[in-house]
Amino acid sequence: AKSKFYNFIYLFIVSGMFVPFAILMMPLAKQTAEMGIANWFGVILLYVVFYMPMNVLLYTGYLVNIPFALEEAARVDGSSTWRTYWKIIFPIMKPMHATVAVLTALARKRSGKYDTSPITVMRTSFSSISPMNLGKYSSISAVEFPDTIWGKL
Repeated sequence: AKSKFYNFIYLFIVSGMFVPFAILMMPLAKQTAEMGIANWFGVILLYVVFYMPMNVLLYTGYLVNIPFALEEAARVDGSSTWRTYWKIIFPIMKPMHATVAVLTALARKRSGKYDTSPITVMRTSFSSISPMNLGKYSSISAVEFPDTIWGKL
C-alpha cells in the first residue's frame, strides 16, 4: 500500500540528513529561546528531531526486510493491527532499537572538540552565536583524528 504521498513524506524526512547541524544551529537557538524550552526538555526534543532522519532510514530499511507473511498469519489468527505490531513486529525489531539507541547516545561522544550537538545550542547564549564565530561550531573544520584511532596510521 505504498503511495506517492508516503514516498514523498519519507524522502522529505530522510533528506534532512543532508543539512548540517551548523546551518540549523542559529535558527534552532533562536526558536528554542522564543518557545521557552532552553532547558533539558529542549535538548531532548532537539536530539529527537535532529536524529529522526537517520533513525527513519534505519527503521525503514529494517522493516522492509521483515516478511509480510508474519503479519498475514497474525491476521488469519484474528489479531488486530496494533496487537500484531506490539506482539510480533516490535519484538523482532529489538536489534534495530538497540542500534538506534547506541548511535543516538554516541552522537554526543563523537562530536569531540568542536561540539555541534543540540546540547551546545542550549549551553550557548544566543548572543554569542553570530556569523563571525559560527566557524567554531562548524563540522567542516572538525576533522581531527585522535592518536588512538587514525593518528598513528
